[in-house]
Amino acid sequence: MARIRSIHPGIFTDEAFMELTVEAPLAIPLLLGLWTEADDQGVFQARALTLKARILPAAAVPVEPLLAELERRNFIRRFTSEGREYGAVRNFQRYQRPKKPKITHPIPTELLSYVGRNTTGSELGDDEGGDEEEPGGDQVGGVPHQFPTGGEICSQREEGGGRKKKRASLSSPGGDAPAPSEGFEAAPPPPETAATEPTPVTSAVEAWNTICGPALGTVRKVTDGRRRAIAARLREDFAGDPAQWEAYLRRIVASTFLTGGGGRDWRANLDWAVKAGSVVQVLEGKYDDRGGQASPPKPARALDERYWDRPPSAVRQLPKPTLQTPERLAWDEAQFNRSAPHPVTRRSYAAA
Repeated sequence: MARIRSIHPGIFTDEAFMELTVEAPLAIPLLLGLWTEADDQGVFQARALTLKARILPAAAVPVEPLLAELERRNFIRRFTSEGREYGAVRNFQRYQRPKKPKITHPIPTELLSYVGRNTTGSELGDDEGGDEEEPGGDQVGGVPHQFPTGGEICSQREEGGGRKKKRASLSSPGGDAPAPSEGFEAAPPPPETAATEPTPVTSAVEAWNTICGPALGTVRKVTDGRRRAIAARLREDFAGDPAQWEAYLRRIVASTFLTGGGGRDWRANLDWAVKAGSVVQVLEGKYDDRGGQASPPKPARALDERYWDRPPSAVRQLPKPTLQTPERLAWDEAQFNRSAPHPVTRRSYAAA
């Protein structure tokens, strides 16, 4: 089963590796894939078809020539054991240090040094260690476990001193947490939560909900866009004075048109009120009621009687009226209803 491996940065400037990138580029991913397919001592099964399916499934080239190229450049060395072909990765154990090594393939004794095994007794080429085992650490096929597997905390190196200071293991029985005098500072107490003071924007929203909310609806959420727009209006049009803002809101709610009396089923809202153009129009009195009352409705437009109660042929000879007018509806009716004695009567459009 493939495992995660480490890559030493020096490989990219290795002469053989650089030549490989030029002469056989697909051998590069194959070599990296062999590291993941190899067991923890650097041995893999050299089955070309299986390796292609696992490492280069989308490449339209055979794997066998690439394996031969890697072997020619001494990246790998193939051998046979019990009738099966295997491959060994050069210096594998010098750079791959799994926590719990697992060996699944055989390796000849003469290839131990090829894969980077230190045959003098140290662990996987570690020049500083001897053949001493971790307490309770079993060896698997001659490769010792590199690290204990408990819930220990690794010792940390302090800056400047060059000496290691071990922390108490959190998983050790009866292990108490170190006191502040042992190198740990006590965490400062959390700051007291102060009451949130209202900002000019939140105060402006509260004024809207109080003055305009009953007639125009309350504001439930102040988005970033609303916050920026409100702050701009307070700063540019009302000099940051809450009294001027409240007077502006009272003029909005006092307008019959802005509160839904304009006959269009429309009412002003906060997003409309914080537009620069809306402020100018309200302050200039465009939406003020005349004489304290709503503006009188505009007189109904006189209808052109020529378009009703006449035969369709006669209506079709008249000028084409403007869209969305009663005359246009009658004219269209005359175009499509040629067999009727006359278009729809005027009574059908009296309300329009």
